Amino acid sequence: MTKQALLTFVQNTGLAVYRQWVLSGKQAPLAEVIQVAIALMEGGVNKFLFLEARSFMAE
Repeated sequence: MTKQALLTFVQNTGLAVYRQWVLSGKQAPLAEVIQVAIALMEGGVNKFLFLEARSFMAE
């Protein structure tokens, strides 16, 4: 079950990020979108939110 859940998460995350990029009119560079997807898959949402919070606090 664990392997299947991990595979499902990785597949769905990649597809969801790509789908959102296409629906948004491909406004961001593809390389940036790929890096965001990799960060989400490697570190989970907490890592991504922490970076966003630091950027917000720096403003």
